[in-house]
Amino acid sequence: MSKDKKIEDQKQESKIEESKKENEDKILIEQLKSEVSSLQKKVNSYEAQIDEINKEYVTKLTEKAKQASLLIEQQTNEIKQKLQTEFTNKAKYATESIAIEIINITNQFEIALSHTPNDPKIQNYQKGFNMFLTMLKTILNNINVNEITVNINDEFDPNTMECFEVENNPNINDNHVVKIIKKGYKLHDRVIVPTLVIVSKK
Repeated sequence: MSKDKKIEDQKQESKIEESKKENEDKILIEQLKSEVSSLQKKVNSYEAQIDEINKEYVTKLTEKAKQASLLIEQQTNEIKQKLQTEFTNKAKYATESIAIEIINITNQFEIALSHTPNDPKIQNYQKGFNMFLTMLKTILNNINVNEITVNINDEFDPNTMECFEVENNPNINDNHVVKIIKKGYKLHDRVIVPTLVIVSKK
């Protein structure tokens, strides 16, 4: 073999090796591209899952925030309502202690006026007492204090009455009013002085 032929063969072999190397590189590149594409698809899938999870989280968080806001608003309204009710009740029944004092004085005048004296001087005093009693009742009426209506033979009501004593009375049903000892009064809808009564018992 001549020297030139040998060199030519070496060049040919070198070209074949280079071509083979290029093909291998191309195959490797294609494999890498395929792997990158596969990885990219997985990344896209994971990103989509993460986005979905984030959306669900944000939705749940928003819902929880709405629920918390509604609960806070409800509790705030309840507290406001409670405070308003307490304030209204305090204002509504602020005159209770004064009303009871006036009622006690009224009862004393009514007891004094329940007897009719023969003495003209005392009768004149009674006229003045009557005027004063009328004035006291007007004051009570102006502050929304009213007598509790109780009649003889009414059934005893522990919510509006107080039993002074029990009396055997065959003419009146058991646990019914035999006699009214002292009038009772309400301030608005609250009993501030119960009606003092004698109750029947067979």
